[in-house]
Amino acid sequence: MILFTTLGFEEKYLLREVFRRGVKDRLGIFVLVPEEMHERTEKAYQTVKDMLSKLEPNIFIDRIKVPLQDPYKAIYEIRSSIKAYAKDKEEVVVNLSGGQRLLIFCVTAALSSLGIRNIKVSIESEDGKYYFELPSDVLIYYDLDELDNRILEAIRDGHVKIKDLLTYLNISRVTLWRKVKRMKKLGLIEELEGKRYRLTEIGLTKI
Repeated sequence: MILFTTLGFEEKYLLREVFRRGVKDRLGIFVLVPEEMHERTEKAYQTVKDMLSKLEPNIFIDRIKVPLQDPYKAIYEIRSSIKAYAKDKEEVVVNLSGGQRLLIFCVTAALSSLGIRNIKVSIESEDGKYYFELPSDVLIYYDLDELDNRILEAIRDGHVKIKDLLTYLNISRVTLWRKVKRMKKLGLIEELEGKRYRLTEIGLTKI
């Protein structure tokens, strides 16, 4: 597993993310920090590195210094780093719980522009009460036309059959099947028993 994580003045978010997933061999951690790194961020990084190396000597941990003074270059650098591992079929997780807002923005922009599905994106609230893990699909723009959106809206409120959609949308069966097939492939809708369809959680974010 490859973990990319932002880091601010506290190491707790990074450590919690690692412990949630288990300290294991072949874990690669890339810590995203500003090029002009604050001494408190440096201290947090060293604390994490020392602690994890004692728990599992084969964990790889390194930092990627991001040029936040040039956000376009920062997005490029982050994008290139994530892309290199996502292409290798590695499980890639990006944690956004710590770090500067500008750094988090650049990481989000990089993920969005990559357009790679199923990278896991996680974030924890400041008080630790909430923890979310979502697929990067929520950040990707899908080229949906007016009819796609009408189909998603029609399915949103319940489990809908094809015949009901045909009646409601007044379109040909061939056109509807083509649309439904594409949206199933994108993970926006799913088929249930009895040829009924419902919206997925990702589908809800695209309406």
